[in-house]
Amino acid sequence: MFVWKEKLTAREEIEKVTAFESTARGSNRRAVGLVPFPLSELERDVSIAEKVRYKQLLISIEGKQSTCCLKVVSPKKKSRAALLCYRGRALGCIYGQKDLDSQLLGQEAFERFLDDISIPDSIVDTYILPENLALSATSLFHGEVFHQPLGKGAPETLHFVFQNLLRTRMPGCIVLKRFATDEVLAFIYMFDGEIVGVFTFANGWLEPTLQQALELVETNVAMMVSASKLNACNVDEVLNLSFSLTGMDRPTAYVPRLRPMDLY
Repeated sequence: MFVWKEKLTAREEIEKVTAFESTARGSNRRAVGLVPFPLSELERDVSIAEKVRYKQLLISIEGKQSTCCLKVVSPKKKSRAALLCYRGRALGCIYGQKDLDSQLLGQEAFERFLDDISIPDSIVDTYILPENLALSATSLFHGEVFHQPLGKGAPETLHFVFQNLLRTRMPGCIVLKRFATDEVLAFIYMFDGEIVGVFTFANGWLEPTLQQALELVETNVAMMVSASKLNACNVDEVLNLSFSLTGMDRPTAYVPRLRPMDLY
């Protein structure tokens, strides 16, 4: 028998957004989960879109060169979008909708993001991110990808990709997935040869240590490991991967040119 789903109230929608987007098995299949979750609720704002002056918000983020994340959930369009910003520029955007065959990325996703954030009953989630964490996550959008080879175990693969990111000191992200289903279980964020964040969809943020990461792999034999690495040596190279939130080009003096090691 077909049954109409009860429409959620605005408060219930907001509670749904602020909760971890995980299944009962502690995994995630939503593409917007690629963008890091907030480290603290103190610097997070979740509200109905009709209360958000989104054009002014984007101008403010760009003008203040903020590093942050914006997520939009539209009950009307049955869609979710996530926007990753670094120093006031969009570095990654992803959009998913029930009727779409696949996720949209980049400028195409951003256009849909703007449409959804203008719908009054959409839920807008905004929060600050540390720059090192944002750059680590950017590797998921613009980085080189490494997949666990056939015949290699998860612990061995984790050790290999960790050592590579440790040696190269490039921003990167190690992704732990459930075997055969591609459900994401956890992210290990690395920057400048250090682990700067460990997040699981079962328990949220954990202590950022290699031991913690190893325990995640060793306690789940049905796990696969992949990783991405952002080959950017300075801020200019990072910003060349970005685009404006407002449509205005970045002036030459917007961000001072840095030496390669200034980022790391």
